[in-house]
Amino acid sequence: MDALKSLIESRRFDLAIMVLILINAVTLGLETSPDAIAAFGPLLTAIDRAILGVFVVELAIRLVVYRTR
Repeated sequence: MDALKSLIESRRFDLAIMVLILINAVTLGLETSPDAIAAFGPLLTAIDRAILGVFVVELAIRLVVYRTR
């Protein structure tokens, strides 16, 4: 449990999540363009789903680590 807490409280973890948030924002923006959807639709969907998966895992870890607070 301490290892998970150290992980989610680390600067590297925060930076990684911030980078994923930025990538997700870019993909969401691209998904509003019909040309981008026509050219990269499946790729944008895959990126969006992968990032969502990471966010779900992050939330689950935080719930486990901080459940006693």
